[in-house]
Amino acid sequence: MSAQVKMASMKYLPILEVRPAEMMALQELPEKDKDLMLPLFRIRPWVAAEKLSSALDRLKAAFGERPSFVEVAEADVSKSVKEREVHAELRALRDSSGGFMNWQNFFVAKGNERFIPALQLRDPREYLSQVRFFHQLGRGMLVRIDIGLDSLAEGIARLTSAETDGGEGVMFVLDYGKQGVRFAESSSSISLLAAAVLKAAPKSKVAISASSFPDAFTGISRQPIFERNLYQSLVSKVPGLIFSDRGSARAERQLGGGGAPAPRIDFAKSNEWFFFRDDGGTGTRLSAYQRQAKALMDSEHWDASLKLWGCQMIEKTSLADESGITSPSRSTSARINIHIHQQLHYGDQIGLYDTDEEWVDI
Repeated sequence: MSAQVKMASMKYLPILEVRPAEMMALQELPEKDKDLMLPLFRIRPWVAAEKLSSALDRLKAAFGERPSFVEVAEADVSKSVKEREVHAELRALRDSSGGFMNWQNFFVAKGNERFIPALQLRDPREYLSQVRFFHQLGRGMLVRIDIGLDSLAEGIARLTSAETDGGEGVMFVLDYGKQGVRFAESSSSISLLAAAVLKAAPKSKVAISASSFPDAFTGISRQPIFERNLYQSLVSKVPGLIFSDRGSARAERQLGGGGAPAPRIDFAKSNEWFFFRDDGGTGTRLSAYQRQAKALMDSEHWDASLKLWGCQMIEKTSLADESGITSPSRSTSARINIHIHQQLHYGDQIGLYDTDEEWVDI
């Protein structure tokens, strides 16, 4: 399926970092899910690899040759990060000179033909050069507008529209970043902004994105997915909007300290997350994860009919299988795997349960 066809029919645009937990979650999705998806990948150094090619190879291993939007992530400013060749490669891609010439060349390089460019807003003077080049390239483009630039969104849409025949092939993402329970209070202003962008670029698509996944879990056993709830209130006001989020990851990476977090198993449903957290029981970390997996599977929230890799990981964990969840990274992968599938098939019970994958009892 071509990128243009996918863009015309898509309902969900996950924003995923090229990091281990997210790539594993993506890799283990049903192939039919991947065929329906048109994600935005934010490329960055892959673990301790020296070159950017390692990140691109891992992305290909997880998602194959399917089309996807690609954006270069922000620089990691941590002083503890050892300078490697990949950091110089990424700096070059962020260089705004010549209309972000290095970024333009990235998309015409051999092997990158499946990637759809996300435009960079780091230097407004070079914005239209990108629009013209990528419009001529003919793959489509994505413009992600952070909450701090939302007052400029209509103007950006108008400029883009003038160069792309009314926004043909353009996906605007209004990204509200980290949000919480009060996000719904922004419904009116967001709907007005989305409508203004669509009016300025009538052939474009608009996605609303945010992340409300919690930072702390003490005393929390469940939480609504606030960005999904807000989206459901918007779509009747501005038909055609697309839902977007971080695939149940956080909008901002948590840094530093405190040691390993308490063992926790998360379970995603269409409108809510459920958290099963170990608060200092006895035994090993594996036994702690096992207790929480059993607690989830014994609860009313567990869905035994959902045959996904993430669910199988939870089942393995309940049996103290060491190939199940034994670390925060594996727990995160399982949650993201289930969440993406839930959101991709939101409101579609047939698609939700038709995973069409070979399933082996464990």
